[in-house]
Amino acid sequence: MDVILKFADIDGSMLDRVGGKAANLGVLTRAGLPVPDGFCVATDAYRMVAHGIDVTDAATARKQILETEIPEALKTAITAELDGAPVAVRSSATAEDLPDASFAGQQDTYLNVIGPAEVLDAVRRCWASLWTDRAYAYRASNGIDHRTVSLAVVVQRMVQSETAGVMFTANPVTGTRRRAVIDAAPGLGEAVVSGAVNPDHFEVDLDSGRILARHLGDKRLAVRSLPGGGVEHVNGDEILVCPSTDPGWTPLFLTAGGLVMEMGGANSHGAVVAREYGIPAVVGVPRATDSIASGQTITVDGTSGTVIQ
Repeated sequence: MDVILKFADIDGSMLDRVGGKAANLGVLTRAGLPVPDGFCVATDAYRMVAHGIDVTDAATARKQILETEIPEALKTAITAELDGAPVAVRSSATAEDLPDASFAGQQDTYLNVIGPAEVLDAVRRCWASLWTDRAYAYRASNGIDHRTVSLAVVVQRMVQSETAGVMFTANPVTGTRRRAVIDAAPGLGEAVVSGAVNPDHFEVDLDSGRILARHLGDKRLAVRSLPGGGVEHVNGDEILVCPSTDPGWTPLFLTAGGLVMEMGGANSHGAVVAREYGIPAVVGVPRATDSIASGQTITVDGTSGTVIQ
């Protein structure tokens, strides 16, 4: 049986073979949406490796999977699909995105993975994450038989996003079907998904596209890719204090928690970009670079236009 499936070959009826995440990616791809290219390592591959593991204990099952060699034919099939570009390696469990249990965050995902050996290692760790203590306990609390679950793995071209997040096409709190809810923050979406950042929050009417509500989070942390693979967590508390800015400064806004400028008005480059990124900014502050010391703790209130110690 073919264990490698392209997204275009996957539909919503293939949950047992590809898991919830890959099934949804297949549906989106077939609908013509711009899904980043990738493939799914089907559950058949997991069953090859996990055959005979002890499912009565999470730690034992996890250890057995991590120590089991991936068959050479399977290694070849996976690495043949790689083109050298960084990828995200994402778990896709058969018990996932269900009507009564989301399984959100129960299995692992690895971002900005570079190189065949690293991809194979990430795939193996995704399989093993089906047996983390948290996943094991979650299944038990939802009455799901451990012997019935399996795991596919999505290997998808990495998007080096400047801003990312999550959208629900129905409000998950109120149940309103025509009111989308969006949470977003600078960097990769992992910061929003993991709850590591207070994101910008928007509620949008799906019929008109009108923004009905918005709340700008402080976005104090961003997850960003490293050149050699993997990611780093960048603290976004450092406030940028400067005489003025120009377009070349734009990358600094991705990690700045606030902006104070000596010159400029509400329509200057710094003020415009700060609004776009949801960064509190105060402009036209004389002698700001002389009055504010490096490392000094200040609060920037863009609404009132004040900078206080």
